[in-house]
Amino acid sequence: MVCIREIKHKWIDSKILLEKFMEYSENLDLGHGDVRLSSAYSYLFDEVLLENPNFVIEDIAVDGCGFLYLLGTEDTVNTESPAGTEKSLILRYAGNKSSLKPIGNCPGVFPLKLGKISAIGVDDDTLYIADSIDGTNFRLSALTKNDYHLLWTLSKGPSGEEAEEENGEENGEGTGENGESLKKIAGIKCDEKGNIYILEGKRVLSIDKHSPFRPEPRVSCEINGPEEPEFLEVDKEGKRYVLEGNRLHIFRTGETEAERKIGIENFSPSGIAIDAWKEVFVGEADETGGENQTEKTVHKLDFDNQLLSHPLWSYRGTCKKLVYGPEGRLYVLDGKGKKLTRLIRKKVNLRASDGSFRGVYISKPVDSEENDILWHRLIINGSFVKGTQVEFFYYASDEKLSGGEIKALEPGKWNICISETSAVQGYEKRDSLFLDRAEGRYLWFKIVLSGTEEVSPYITSIGIFFPRASYIDYLPAIYREEPHSRDLLERFLSIFESIIFEMDHTIEHIDRFFDACNAPPEFLSWLASWLAVPVDEDWTEEKKRLFIRHAASLYKKRGTREGLSESIELFTGVKPLIVENFRSDCPPKGNRPLPGTGEDTIFFPPDEDRVKIDGKDEKLVNVLFGTEKFVFTVLLKSPEIDTGTLKRVRRIIDEQKPAHTCYNLKVLEPWFYLDMHTYLGINTSLTGPEFILDKKGVIGRDTVLGDEEKAGRVQRHSRAGIDTVLS
Repeated sequence: MVCIREIKHKWIDSKILLEKFMEYSENLDLGHGDVRLSSAYSYLFDEVLLENPNFVIEDIAVDGCGFLYLLGTEDTVNTESPAGTEKSLILRYAGNKSSLKPIGNCPGVFPLKLGKISAIGVDDDTLYIADSIDGTNFRLSALTKNDYHLLWTLSKGPSGEEAEEENGEENGEGTGENGESLKKIAGIKCDEKGNIYILEGKRVLSIDKHSPFRPEPRVSCEINGPEEPEFLEVDKEGKRYVLEGNRLHIFRTGETEAERKIGIENFSPSGIAIDAWKEVFVGEADETGGENQTEKTVHKLDFDNQLLSHPLWSYRGTCKKLVYGPEGRLYVLDGKGKKLTRLIRKKVNLRASDGSFRGVYISKPVDSEENDILWHRLIINGSFVKGTQVEFFYYASDEKLSGGEIKALEPGKWNICISETSAVQGYEKRDSLFLDRAEGRYLWFKIVLSGTEEVSPYITSIGIFFPRASYIDYLPAIYREEPHSRDLLERFLSIFESIIFEMDHTIEHIDRFFDACNAPPEFLSWLASWLAVPVDEDWTEEKKRLFIRHAASLYKKRGTREGLSESIELFTGVKPLIVENFRSDCPPKGNRPLPGTGEDTIFFPPDEDRVKIDGKDEKLVNVLFGTEKFVFTVLLKSPEIDTGTLKRVRRIIDEQKPAHTCYNLKVLEPWFYLDMHTYLGINTSLTGPEFILDKKGVIGRDTVLGDEEKAGRVQRHSRAGIDTVLS
């Protein structure tokens, strides 16, 4: 066996060390404790939901369940229908094209005659329709979403032109009956608080849906601009965004209007949407009507950088409407209104400055503390899946360079150690020898990671070994005399060195396999079997290490209540209560404390407490804990424990309990049951009543006062003056 002299090594294998040794990085993320490409959430193409050349979609609304409501008309240009005879239809899309049918009491029929529909909106239980019978008189109608029953209609605006004060002080009744007739409604939006916002001309009107009286519109904000806006959006906080030309008007509660110009050249915005993370998106209009619109897309606005945009190139085309739906979905209607596309929010890797999915890591110097040292070997651990690659470059010198000097080092001075062809080494590790005589006290390395939009390699640890120890040093001197032959033989022997070196390094550090904190994860079950620790293969790595680390102390307490309690606590994270039945016969004076092992103290029920079981009086203590003396009860104070966890707890108890005993396992539920396992301060608490009627009656915890949907139907929960208006 060849004897190899001692080799030193330095490992960079934690977030702290990776940051400590980092001199410079570009497009990399070290926040996960490894090195990977920087990433962020973006919207990627999912699928084209609808594409019908004979049907033009005018507006879209999405409810909380993700159902789409589409307002559309037939395209008279591509059909045989005469111009002017097209009919507006509202359709509901529930996830498949076969479910796309007109809605109404009968398909396309509602309880009131609808004219030309200009906009639709929807919330949890109501559908809102804006239409005009004759093109001059406009109205807003609200219908129940389940059976399309008419709730109310609104044709008049607020009486005054003063804007609604948004400081929450005005709650008086409006006087919509005396207001001016509504103008054309271009958009309808609903927030989570029950407010309805409509874009009418150059102002936004708000309606409180939960008002017990007839809905009264109020002026929420007015848009001061040369053009008439067409697009309205409202976020969760009630902030209103109005798109007017290339200007975005933002209205915050309690603040004045903030007007921002979208700083994109040759950009004509069309459609606006805000997702659950308050990111604002706008589309591009179809101005030319040409066929080639692939240079247009949807843009995410950057409010911290003059409203510059981040284009979403996963969608290419013009936009007529943008709508955000639940579960991170963005719906894009193309400029002609004939194709509906869905984008889905996913985490993607970011591009570098050159447009590629590459990241660069340049290290600070690794100091060998010895001049003229020959660096020996490199090992990189991580994940290098198909479609990714990693490159490793190095530079060695006895002179310590500054950070600026190493960043400005010419590419030709970096020596390559691992190239893009290293994929043959597998998906988990890269290793190589420093064959180009890496000589010098200090070693700098540069790592280049390459991936795709959705896949990134990542490095978890970097190991560098020195000084150099080549197998050729153990051959006769004649093999080292001729430089070219020496180099060829050294490279040939490095093949065997790579295999044997790892074996020697493992044997040299065999002690880490017996350390619960440092043993490789795949060896934890093997190490647990040496200590007779009952672990299952599906346990997490942290739990296995925890039990192995406490194995010695648990052995000292094996078979005792304290040892069992500690074992269960290690696994569940919550200290259990353990009741031993034999203690009920030897109570101390006064109350008989239940021998719990935690900080909580509970008591045995008194002997006189009895319950009827099948017509017979039984002691409550016997009903709760049984009559056998060599039985104990384990009470778990974690109601969220699942069935799988309970099975593992039972196995722990079976391993730890004395052989002659039996046990009961009970999970304490967080509610109050008389004559059951109810312990005040442990799984039950008493609070003061919060809702009192006439200062005598109290509404119980399981009682809810509710109201049915306001539908305004005769003999169907209708109340004149409350949810029904007689006219």
